[in-house]
Amino acid sequence: MAFYREINCFTKFKCHLTLFNIKILSSFKKYTYDDNTNAYDFYLQNKENLEKFYSVIPKEFYTMVEEEVLLALNSDLACNKSHFVNIMRKVVHVLVEIPALAQELYDLSKDKSLKQEKFLSSLLHDLGHFQQYLTIQSFNNFKYDHCIEGDKIFVSKIAKKELKIESHLEKIISSVIVEHGLTFIESQDPEKVKCIYFLRDIDKISAIEAWDRNQRKVIETDKNGWGLLKKGYSEDVVRIFLSSSQIDYKYRKTTADAMICYLAFIFDFYYKESLQLVLKNGYLNNIINCIPPFLDEKDLGIIRLIKDHIRDYARKILSSN
Repeated sequence: MAFYREINCFTKFKCHLTLFNIKILSSFKKYTYDDNTNAYDFYLQNKENLEKFYSVIPKEFYTMVEEEVLLALNSDLACNKSHFVNIMRKVVHVLVEIPALAQELYDLSKDKSLKQEKFLSSLLHDLGHFQQYLTIQSFNNFKYDHCIEGDKIFVSKIAKKELKIESHLEKIISSVIVEHGLTFIESQDPEKVKCIYFLRDIDKISAIEAWDRNQRKVIETDKNGWGLLKKGYSEDVVRIFLSSSQIDYKYRKTTADAMICYLAFIFDFYYKESLQLVLKNGYLNNIINCIPPFLDEKDLGIIRLIKDHIRDYARKILSSN
C-alpha cells in the first residue's frame, strides 16, 4: 500500500489536484525535512492565480499530468517516507509553483500572445520527471533525460487519441518539453522560442522562490546536503556573478557560493518582467540576507558588491525598451 494511503493523506485520490486540497499539502508540510516548509502557505497566497491558470486548461491536459503523478504516488517507492517527500516536492513544483508563477508572469508581462501555448507547455514541461523517479529514484537530470521521456509520454497520448490537439500547438508544446533543459535553444521558430523562454524563466523564478521558502531553513540548520564548505566564498563565483553571467555549478565550493549561484539565475531571464517579479516579491534580498553568516568577517564586503551589481543590472534591464 502506497505511503500516502498509509498516512491517510487522501481518502480517495480522484479529487482534482488543481485546487490542491488541504490534506495533500498538509502531508507535504508534515513529512518534509522542515516543519517550517510553507507549501500550503504558498498555495493560499497564490490561490487566485492558480484558479485563473487552471480555468483555461482543458481537462484532458490536466488529466495527463495527474496520471503521471498517480503512477508515482501509487508506487511501492511512495511507501518510503523519504521517497514520498521527494515525489511530493515535485508535485508541488509541477501543479502549484509553476502554474502560479506562470499566471503571475503573464499578468505582469506586456506580451499577451500565445497564452494557451505558454500555459499548456508550462504545465506539461516536467511530464517525464515522475517516470524518471520511478526508474532511478532521483530527479538528477544529469543521470536521466526527463525532457525526452516527457515528450515520449506526450506524443504517445496523441497517438492513442487520448489527447486531441492541433498540430501547431502540439509542435510548440513538444519543443518546450524537449528543449527547456538545454543550455542552448535549438528552435528558430519565434513562437516556440517565446514559449520555451517563458517556461525557462518561470522555472528559474520557481527555483529562487522555493529556495527562499524551503532551502533557507535547511542551511540555517546546516543540513543542506550539498557537501560544501561551511565558510567562505570562491573568487571565481563572485567574478562570474559580477560579469552578469550564470554560474556553472562546478565552481561552487561553499554554501555562500551556492546562494550566489541562485542569484545569478536573473542573468538568464528572457523577459524583463521576470526580473521585476523576483524584485517585487523580495526573493533576491531574502537570499542575500542569508549569506553573511557563511562568510568570514573580512569577506563581508562582497555583499555590498553583489547588492550594487544587482541594483545596477536591474536598472539597466528595466529601463531598456
